[in-house]
Amino acid sequence: MKADLFGKSDPYCIVNALGQTYTTKTIMKTYDPEWNESTQICTFEDPKKLVFNVFDWDKGTQDDNIGNAELSLNGFFNPGNAGFSGELKLSGGKKVKGTITVSVKCRKLLPVKLENDGKRLKKETEQQVIDMQNIRDNIDKIKQNNKELDNKNGDLVENIQELKGSV
Repeated sequence: MKADLFGKSDPYCIVNALGQTYTTKTIMKTYDPEWNESTQICTFEDPKKLVFNVFDWDKGTQDDNIGNAELSLNGFFNPGNAGFSGELKLSGGKKVKGTITVSVKCRKLLPVKLENDGKRLKKETEQQVIDMQNIRDNIDKIKQNNKELDNKNGDLVENIQELKGSV
């Protein structure tokens, strides 16, 4: 990826997600930079995409845009998503055809208090389900006892009637 008029490029990359950026180190005088860097971008919202902007550093003048690449993050925050590892084609630069190789993994981080509250609420909900089943079982027993008492009460009413008739 030659961007300088005389010689090799001095590339660096700016990674952007929801306005948060990370800038790699500049690799001097190369056509094939290897940054081998990693970063974490933390946001309150799931970013829809990552944008990679590769520039050629120029001393004393504006840096040249070598090219840009976007990676859609749709589905990346779903549990079990393995992310992406591979090449993205650069476009929009100065007559440069190239790629950038990236590895991206996404995950949701919950604040500790929120996570603990969620665990507590889950346990409470599970206990409430058990309690509700116990209440249903008790109601069924009470209904059965009431039915038995109604039958005994009916027998007693018949016995009273018989006794009144024989007196």
